[in-house]
Amino acid sequence: MRTNTSLTVYNRVIIDRETRYQRTVIKKVFFQEKQASNRLVSGFQEADKVITLIPMKHQATRQYKPFKEFNNLKDKENYVTLQKEDIIVKGDIDYEIKGDSLKEIEKLYPVFRITSVDTYDFGSKHMQHIKVGAK
Repeated sequence: MRTNTSLTVYNRVIIDRETRYQRTVIKKVFFQEKQASNRLVSGFQEADKVITLIPMKHQATRQYKPFKEFNNLKDKENYVTLQKEDIIVKGDIDYEIKGDSLKEIEKLYPVFRITSVDTYDFGSKHMQHIKVGAK
């Protein structure tokens, strides 16, 4: 699989009734941004999309867990997951989101929300990957 960048994932976690975003950097992923629009009866609708392919044997600052396993963990500090509504940013971003506010990071970087996560764990080890869709 060809890779072209790193990816920063911000997992939304609730700790002591407080929403926090946990930052994880995943190295050597494929990231493709597509700009498009859909024509509707009521006008045009943005349909910008991002497709990210993450090799199963990826390098990350935290260990990956599928979202159901991740959500059942009591201590999520050392783990990362990919689930709907989490935030992704292209590149190795050294920015921590404080509290529940996303406004500052949205001013600094193109931010995308995950809309789909598909696991492709068949075929050779070099082809196995996680496909993440976002917009």
